[in-house]
Amino acid sequence: NGDTATANALDDYEEGTWTVQLTGSSSGTSNDGTSGTGFDTASGVYTKVGNTCYFTMHLANVHDGDVGGDLRFSLPFTASNGQSSTTNLRMVGACAMSGVDYTQVGQANMYIESGDAFCRIAETIDNTGLDWLNTNNVDNDANDIFMSGFFFV
Repeated sequence: NGDTATANALDDYEEGTWTVQLTGSSSGTSNDGTSGTGFDTASGVYTKVGNTCYFTMHLANVHDGDVGGDLRFSLPFTASNGQSSTTNLRMVGACAMSGVDYTQVGQANMYIESGDAFCRIAETIDNTGLDWLNTNNVDNDANDIFMSGFFFV
């Protein structure tokens, strides 16, 4: 657009990858491909522009392994704590899963809470809140999880 003002210049751009870690809310951390862990392979790619991080991740053959409780998937950066009166910024992203056993009827989404360095998947249940994905939902070694979204850093 011909704008050459310093204030409008892009001064923070980064592309990268990270190895996704799977952590349980009550116990354990699983690293990619290690015996007895919660998945066989995990990868993530991101693009950070200014204070916004766009990402995609994939975990193959997810199982409960050595983790317990709600499943938490690491992010490449920690999410911002929000601005001014916003104390619990919640970013929502898309997820696709195969072989995951959700017993309720609802829509599954990916959530990132402000100040967290991880995201979680929850099934939205009509008028009853959220049902977080946990180790009981992924116990058959035939699960693939894909997530994509963005958050502020």
